[in-house]
Amino acid sequence: MGLLVADLLKQLAAEWLDEITDTRLDRLAAVLANGGTAAELEAAINAVLADQHSAQMIAQTELNRADNAARMAAFRADRVYRVRWVTTSANPCPECVMNRDAGPWPLGHPFPSGVIMPPDHPHCQCHLEPA
Repeated sequence: MGLLVADLLKQLAAEWLDEITDTRLDRLAAVLANGGTAAELEAAINAVLADQHSAQMIAQTELNRADNAARMAAFRADRVYRVRWVTTSANPCPECVMNRDAGPWPLGHPFPSGVIMPPDHPHCQCHLEPA
């Protein structure tokens, strides 16, 4: 089982890295598009690259994504066919509430928000459980 999850995470790592890179590049492009002096641009670029909040968001979101990918692999191996979207945040977003309220859902099928597993958005704290 551990090898199955490790293989899955290796496959998904490149996709996740692309998403993170695209987000960072979009932020850097916005800084450059706003223009400014060399010193202003340097300060703005440093702020984007050294943003601790952004680093924490990426870490939390990607760890949750890895956890849920591992859960899905384990569910498939255990022949779990239906899952529930579980919200753990004190104030879940409307998309996650919609997915939770959909009840038992076929594993691997898109939930009402369009994703097949959490996270649905940055900082998402949701996970899947067998139904």
